[in-house]
Amino acid sequence: MELVQVLLAPHNWDILYVGDRTRTAYLNGNKPYPSQQSLVEAIQNVANQRNHNRIVTLGSSAGTFAALQYAVPLRATHVIGLAGPTHFSRQTENPAVQMLNMRMKTQPASFENADLDALTDDLCSLSPQIRYYYGDGCKKDVVSARHLDKSGLGKSFSLVKHDNHNVMDAILDLGIFHADLAAASNNEAFVFADEFKARSDVRK
Repeated sequence: MELVQVLLAPHNWDILYVGDRTRTAYLNGNKPYPSQQSLVEAIQNVANQRNHNRIVTLGSSAGTFAALQYAVPLRATHVIGLAGPTHFSRQTENPAVQMLNMRMKTQPASFENADLDALTDDLCSLSPQIRYYYGDGCKKDVVSARHLDKSGLGKSFSLVKHDNHNVMDAILDLGIFHADLAAASNNEAFVFADEFKARSDVRK
């Protein structure tokens, strides 16, 4: 996140970091604000105090799921996901998701019925610009990217022969992340990615 802050500095963004010590992918807010509504209101209050009329959500790993699902109530114009889930399946052998399901049982009753797919009809109606970065060798992120691609809601960018869940080093090397931050800052569409794909193929 320190790297992201350095990259955002030239664009004069105000950055609000939202953590989730409950490790439940923000499906029911977080510890200080134990519901989605209360967390959304807290974020919106900060934006209002700073006289902002536009919000961009950015998340990494489980934060990607939050960036997608909170985009709708926050009316975000752009969403950037650095790998991570776009949906959760309750019927999975993935240990991380099984652990999430276990944590869900300790949450308020409303949490049990939380939507585990961040790509909703409401998100479709909002039509934000969505970019999702992932390594084509990281199986769980490939599944999430395909889910996004199938929905038609956003643009995924695969990193060739990258099997790590952490994608920051690769996208910084290519320069596409810088370009997408500039697009979000200027309220423009994310860049067409073929130029960066070519760089990726040559580099590998």
